[in-house]
Amino acid sequence: PNITNDKNEPIQVKDDRALGIIQRLKDLEKTNFFIAQDCNLYNTAKQIDTNTTYLSKTLNTYKKQSFNQYLNELRIKYILIQLKENTKLRAYTLKAISAEVGYKSINTFTKAFKAHTGLTPSYYTKQLATKKDS
Repeated sequence: PNITNDKNEPIQVKDDRALGIIQRLKDLEKTNFFIAQDCNLYNTAKQIDTNTTYLSKTLNTYKKQSFNQYLNELRIKYILIQLKENTKLRAYTLKAISAEVGYKSINTFTKAFKAHTGLTPSYYTKQLATKKDS
């Protein structure tokens, strides 16, 4: 979807501005900002000192993702590492695991997890447990 201004003209992100946004996003990713439940387009844009339009447009153009796709990818990559490294976390309920990475809904978490890994979270954690036992 193209982002347009009031005159219905597509908004172009200047490359240097976009690169700045990408760099600030990378720095922000190191803080695991994305696991907060209140993480959204508006709060993220504020944290990296840009507006929602530029952030959205930059993600669409340079990462070929919407903000939600970007957020889901970060969260799922993060929880995969956590599940591998933290055996206690595997004993958590799905609700607790999904809340751990900022999801308000188990369904949204499960959908994102399955889209990223091809497996359901419960199957994935069972597989991890089986690998540890063998």
